[in-house]
Amino acid sequence: MSKETLGRREVLKRALTVVGSVALLPAIGACGGGEEGLSCTDTAGLSPADVATRTSNAYVDHSQFSDKNCLNCQFYQAGASNQCGTCTVVRGPINPEGYCNLWAAKQS
Repeated sequence: MSKETLGRREVLKRALTVVGSVALLPAIGACGGGEEGLSCTDTAGLSPADVATRTSNAYVDHSQFSDKNCLNCQFYQAGASNQCGTCTVVRGPINPEGYCNLWAAKQS
């Protein structure tokens, strides 16, 4: 039976490969087609107050409720096909399949 030993350089190289792969996973996961793969969580251009509003109202990209999502909320404004929309109350990109505590049914 042969025993393979790894040097420090090889261990470091393999560790960096794993860390790099893990760092890319969220970006790869967001590249799906349709709204299921759509990610609208980028808050880079928002003020701290706008980010706090999103957080305090518990915005999530995918609603846990089958009958309540941003698409059927009165505050949601749709974007282009397969794009994030906006909200008149919560700033930043909004997923049509998202949800927050401010959800209110669209008025007919």
